Amino acid sequence: MTNAISPCFMLVAGELSGDILGAGLIKSLQKSYPQAVFFGIGGPAMQALGLINIAPLESLSIMGLIEVIKHLPELLSIKKQLVQQALELQPHAFIGIDAPDFNIRLAKTLKSCAQKGQMLTGFKTFQYVSPSIWVWREGRVHAIKKAVDHVLCLFPFEVPIYEKYKVPATCVGHTLADEIPIISAIDQLEQARQALIALDENFLNKNLVFATETKVIALLPGSRRGEVTRLIDILLNALVVFNKVNRKINQSGDIKQNNPRANIINSDPKSIYIKNENIGIIENKDINDTDDMNNNNNNNNIVVLIPAATPALRVLIEAAIANLEQSSQIIFHVFNGNSRLIMQAADAVLLASGTASLEAMLLKKPMIVTYKFNAFTAWLAPKIVKISRFSLPNILAAREIVPELYQNAVTTANIVPLLTNIFALNKSNETQANQTNNKNQNNQIQNDEIKTNQHESLIKIFTQLHQSICFNADEKAAQTIIDNLNNLDHIDHIDNFK
Repeated sequence: MTNAISPCFMLVAGELSGDILGAGLIKSLQKSYPQAVFFGIGGPAMQALGLINIAPLESLSIMGLIEVIKHLPELLSIKKQLVQQALELQPHAFIGIDAPDFNIRLAKTLKSCAQKGQMLTGFKTFQYVSPSIWVWREGRVHAIKKAVDHVLCLFPFEVPIYEKYKVPATCVGHTLADEIPIISAIDQLEQARQALIALDENFLNKNLVFATETKVIALLPGSRRGEVTRLIDILLNALVVFNKVNRKINQSGDIKQNNPRANIINSDPKSIYIKNENIGIIENKDINDTDDMNNNNNNNNIVVLIPAATPALRVLIEAAIANLEQSSQIIFHVFNGNSRLIMQAADAVLLASGTASLEAMLLKKPMIVTYKFNAFTAWLAPKIVKISRFSLPNILAAREIVPELYQNAVTTANIVPLLTNIFALNKSNETQANQTNNKNQNNQIQNDEIKTNQHESLIKIFTQLHQSICFNADEKAAQTIIDNLNNLDHIDHIDNFK
């Protein structure tokens, strides 16, 4: 049922994952109020739905204490702009989406303005995505109680914490859990790879990417400049070493020992190719008939797909690849965004901790999760963090179901065996049915059965966790906001948009 009233909503998202949540919320609010007005800070998805954007999304994508201090003047300036816009445009509600340190302070200021009679009667504040008070600084709940009228939680275990402090909270689930099928399609890999080829005609030789033994790895180094800078070189080097291990190259092999620099080839607005000098340059006209890529050692081919969250991060990632020293054939392909499609097309995911780990879990992908702070934050974190796990799959499962590497543990030496194990599990799952009962193969069959059971068990756990956060989040979040507002008959602010 739609309404002729044209309410105004102020939304502020702090990073790309918040942009996804914000876009889903806007769509659902528009179903009830097609003429609603939205302003604040959001990414491309929110802006495409009509959000009047005040500042770049990237301006709030800051992680770590040192980084926040460095950018404090800019953050204070943005906050001032937002408050001024709120006083001018008179929203019915403010919805902070993630970015709790910024949004809760903004909510407190807006609520103070409302108490002074400077906002619409009945103005309410909401925080969409609970701060991680179950990880550290649980005392923040007192500031949240003063600043926020209602918390929209993504995970069921968060609500009891707020209930303990008598803070209104509702678990709405996660919009990603609604968008991604609980049971993955049998041909998910093939469909995703076909879609990538359709997206970029220069993507890859189809025969290579669809080769049975090709290992496709999705690399997601993060959506913030700081985390990408700290992780990209380590993760790229780990993939190069893993490729060496995969191809069983040793010091006496036929690969030159001078570790020649990789070349960027076939560069276009959507993608780049990286290939070792020893293999040679692949040009556009040769992409579909390169025997070296198709016919020789297919079981040794490794393709790494990297979604760049922003154009600026793409530049950073490409520079890191261009400076990479590698001693074996390896292909890197960088895309503008499309992280979900890339994860769907991959056999395994190597990523920075965050929402991407949740998405990989929902896609039922084996993964390795990494997390690396700057030195000061890393020193401080153990003194105030309350939990021993940091990746969302492990937090939701309340135990370790995917490997985590934190700070100094994010090393090539740790990543390579974990990747090797993932592909051993994948291969055992694919080939077990084809094994014979030959006596010489009995031990191998038993090992493969164990690995297959481990793979199937992981998929089962991922599926159960998926179901636990699947609540039609966009609709539930929108309805919770509407149910808590009693001022939607105040529409005097509309004149401000004329």
